[in-house]
Amino acid sequence: MMIFLFILVVIGLVGFIFIRRHRMNLLEKQKNIIDQYLYRLRHFIAFKQYVGMDGCSGIAIDKNRKQICLVNNKNGIVKGKIIVYKDLLSSEIVEDGKNIALHIVTRDIEQPKYIVNFINIQIKKDNSLYKIAIAQAQYWCNLMSTIINQVQEDEKLSKKSITEIPTISVTH
Repeated sequence: MMIFLFILVVIGLVGFIFIRRHRMNLLEKQKNIIDQYLYRLRHFIAFKQYVGMDGCSGIAIDKNRKQICLVNNKNGIVKGKIIVYKDLLSSEIVEDGKNIALHIVTRDIEQPKYIVNFINIQIKKDNSLYKIAIAQAQYWCNLMSTIINQVQEDEKLSKKSITEIPTISVTH
């Protein structure tokens, strides 16, 4: 009887490890699909990028062209949207006990809201995985705020420079 229970426990443990390893490989493949998508984009060079732990969403920034690429991976089909900095309206971190996500609002009328998942599993706040995910979400939220502020400052400067153009009278 003890041998039977031992064998049953070993089989269960091996099965659990196999399923977990298979799931981790799938997640890694999904992340690689988004990485490959970002790498192959023409006229976009990612300065910084993040792919969600689930491999289903990502974000990248091209600081030279002042663009942001928002990416979704659904069933291996990757779709991305590149927006210019001035089309970024807001971002906020949303936590609901299972998910930590960055909600990004843009001027895009067809799809104004994008969600980048940082974690989507039930996890305690004192867990190191949670702490890493919330720190990354805060970093990206702060980065989005910095971009929004930069655009606002650039707009103020351009309006100021337009109003301060001296008038020159030409007399003959």
